[in-house]
Amino acid sequence: MKVSISAKTVLLKIVMIFIIPFFLFLIICFGYGYVDSYYNRSMSNRSELKMYQSFLEDEMQKISFFMSDIAANNTAFSCFRYPQSSLDEHLNKYSLMEKFESIMKIDERINLMGIISTEYNVYGTNYRRGISYDKKEHIDNYIRERAALNEDDEIGRWEICKIDGTNYFLQIMGSRGVYCFCLVSLASASQKMDTGHGWRYITFADENGFLLYEKEMEALRLRWKTQESYLGGRFFQQLVTGSSSDIMGCNMVLIDSMWSVWTAKSVPFIVACFAILFFLILMKCYRMVKTRFLLPLGAMVETMDRIASGKLESTLVVGSDIEDNMVLHFHRYAENPDIACLKPYMEKAEELDIPLWLGETGENTNEWYAALYPLSESLGIGYNIWPWKKMSCTNSPYSIQKPEGYEKILGYINGGPHPGYLGAQKIFDEYLENIKIENCKENLSVTCHVLRRAPFCLRATDFDECPGRGISFSGTAEEENSIDYRRGCGMKLLELNAKEEKRFGFDCQWDRYGLVMEEGEFACYRLEAGKDIALNLNLEGQKDSSVLEISGMESGMCRIIRVEPGESEVSAAVPKGETGIRIMVREGKVCIVRLEFQ
Repeated sequence: MKVSISAKTVLLKIVMIFIIPFFLFLIICFGYGYVDSYYNRSMSNRSELKMYQSFLEDEMQKISFFMSDIAANNTAFSCFRYPQSSLDEHLNKYSLMEKFESIMKIDERINLMGIISTEYNVYGTNYRRGISYDKKEHIDNYIRERAALNEDDEIGRWEICKIDGTNYFLQIMGSRGVYCFCLVSLASASQKMDTGHGWRYITFADENGFLLYEKEMEALRLRWKTQESYLGGRFFQQLVTGSSSDIMGCNMVLIDSMWSVWTAKSVPFIVACFAILFFLILMKCYRMVKTRFLLPLGAMVETMDRIASGKLESTLVVGSDIEDNMVLHFHRYAENPDIACLKPYMEKAEELDIPLWLGETGENTNEWYAALYPLSESLGIGYNIWPWKKMSCTNSPYSIQKPEGYEKILGYINGGPHPGYLGAQKIFDEYLENIKIENCKENLSVTCHVLRRAPFCLRATDFDECPGRGISFSGTAEEENSIDYRRGCGMKLLELNAKEEKRFGFDCQWDRYGLVMEEGEFACYRLEAGKDIALNLNLEGQKDSSVLEISGMESGMCRIIRVEPGESEVSAAVPKGETGIRIMVREGKVCIVRLEFQ
């Protein structure tokens, strides 16, 4: 009994000698890591905010240029500086309304465009649909009052105004009592996104505070400051980044949850390395003490007890512990390449607290590889492509050249004549030479699809499932898909082709669906762009035209593409160094079938 207590005491002291410095060092590294991560996240958010601000300012300047051209060069506009007949006034006003409607169709943020002549009491407006009569009346009264006070030295500037409880961007442009005006809702230019661990906002503020989401900001106990980046809100849980815009006459603000600071990319490498190092040292010491001291001591005591009980033939036996090196090994073939096919094994691995190893998988198409393997990697699941080399194939990383006379070996296996000892030896000797990696043919297309490096193709339905809804895909659909693929993701899948007979042994025919997205919905796709590449989107034709926004996750690339009715393919450029793209429907409805990266 004394010996047992002494052993435990020794073990406890040894563990404490290592664990106390370990945790002290970890706390120090944690503090350093937090500061470093906060700085990196702040810079990242600032870069993202600047990119969005630049985009929005460009859109607002386009509106300004349009209005400036109307005020300076449009004949119908100039006519309102002079007396007109009722017919001429009507025709000129109609001509201007047509031009206003054309720009409003392009930019959905615009709520109102119109013209006013204070001297001849002319007033004409083109409202976007959905604005109530009472709201229109309040807006009209404000515009008339504002135009009456307008000074030429203020013409051309965007300003913030609040009409009937709603904040707008207002621009009045013209001279000598004749002005055109434009009204843009701040809400249409803002963003509110569910990140999974809180809400993320891109909003606006002035010296008096936030101009949107007042109730949400009050709930967060967040106040606007003039600093470029700071922690605020209840328990400093919000990372706030601001940027002043002279063009819009206010501040743009990005509000992010503090938990976003802790991302895999932002945690300093030194913290992870030292934490792992100390943990490994601690575990190694524990195993050494356990295997070399405690286990033999326990076995010796048990052996002595057996001898004392009369079993004189007893010998000392010390067991071994192999559980630390265990993994859960599983196979996946002929399955839909989504989280659902991996979930049972993920749950079991979590229960056992051991890693997952997808030891056998493959024997499918390149597009299936492009779906399953990046998904496994994002979930922390190791994998092995089976097999790595096959004879005379195109769907494994390497292909073995068939040796001359190999059909004789196959024929003999199936009951044919024996090829002879020397003949068989010659065939197998050639086979052994052919399986050397330097003598195999590399199928680069397979590797490109596994790693998502151009050139590769990807089904639109195989958008990133990680980190999850609201970040890598919108998932806003309320109606559940009847399709047994990616069920519960909130994205609409459309069956393009009926299920047919299997094309090959492991054919699951997951590739017969298209991804349908409507206005405001988006999907993200990981990739590795080692060079400038081209993206081709294969589409299913729609009745009405749509507008797509294709943006980069790293480079800040942003492309706006209009998809005309019946159009089956659109293209965009993806710059070198990009790690992923986001496809968002800004207007209309689109069914995307396939993404081709060339």
